[in-house]
Amino acid sequence: MDPDYIPQDVARCDLCEIAIVQSYCDFCHINLCKPCIGHHISDEYDKHKIVPFHQRRSTLIYPKCETHPKKSCEFQCKDCNVFLCSHCLASEQHNKEHKLSNLEEVFNKKKDHIKRDKEEINNQLWPAYEDIKTELENRIENLDGNYQKLTTEMAKQREELRREIDYAMNLKEKEIDENKTKHHAILKKQLEEIKQLQSLMLNRLHTLDDLEDSNEVSPTIHYSSKNQEFSKLPPKVRVSMPKFIPKSIEEDELCRLIGKLTPLSTTLEERVFTAKKPNTSVRELLDEPEVLKTIKTGHEKLSSVTCLNEEEIWTMYKVKNDQTEEIIRLVGWRPFNLCVTSSDDLLGLTIPNPSLRTETWISAWLTVKLML
Repeated sequence: MDPDYIPQDVARCDLCEIAIVQSYCDFCHINLCKPCIGHHISDEYDKHKIVPFHQRRSTLIYPKCETHPKKSCEFQCKDCNVFLCSHCLASEQHNKEHKLSNLEEVFNKKKDHIKRDKEEINNQLWPAYEDIKTELENRIENLDGNYQKLTTEMAKQREELRREIDYAMNLKEKEIDENKTKHHAILKKQLEEIKQLQSLMLNRLHTLDDLEDSNEVSPTIHYSSKNQEFSKLPPKVRVSMPKFIPKSIEEDELCRLIGKLTPLSTTLEERVFTAKKPNTSVRELLDEPEVLKTIKTGHEKLSSVTCLNEEEIWTMYKVKNDQTEEIIRLVGWRPFNLCVTSSDDLLGLTIPNPSLRTETWISAWLTVKLML
């Protein structure tokens, strides 16, 4: 359960532990009820400081003087940077020409400084660190997604390389098929030539068979041998078989082919803390008002003033001889108030006397609208 929503018990007396606290000892830091105050201060200690509970820790506890242990130091030497009590100031041990600081004043200034530092941490530094923490948490949360994108890009490159490799391999396979076709054609042509010569040779054998069996003189006498023509064998066609010579795959070359992955780099970019400007509603007020300029409005009691920007203001003004710009003239109505809207328009309220009816008038770019 949220601690802010857990019912809290009221503060009770530290002595009796029953009664509701009403007072506080600023030296002993003890909660006290009225009946227990007498018991608390009845000891021999003479430094008790009883204050109302809501004023607790308001009494300053000064440091003990090292020279005069029974005295408290209420001053500080600016030159020696040591605490001094009233006895130290009266003695001759301390240089009278040294400048002194009142510890209460120094304490209050430091308290103001501490308060400002605390407000700066709570209102500016802590939110700045929260923004940085949120940014880092978001970056860590998005880390898996960003690296998944990187892996996806790598997978796309892998598929692209596969397609390119398949395409290149298909080209080589096509080249092999073309070489096979050419090789087959060359061998087929020589085979046809050999078959043609064999056909001629068979015809010659048939002729020789007829002559050998013939008893005719004339054909036999006129025979002439043609074996010389067949003895010159046709040349042997040598066709070298294509060979595939795979190229050795070098890892570095393959990595360059795949692509380059930039290394993880770490740099420290300086963050500049810019203090947020306080809103005008929370800006510190001056201790003493500062008069920048006096404007004569002709009215004993100023009805209304509103800031248009850092250099211009609007106010109810009684027109006499000064140069003014008339926005609207209303008869029987009394201007009552002015303000500037978020769109930098002028918004005013006029009230008739005596009546409960009101009329709001708006001036925007010198255009006046009436709304009843």
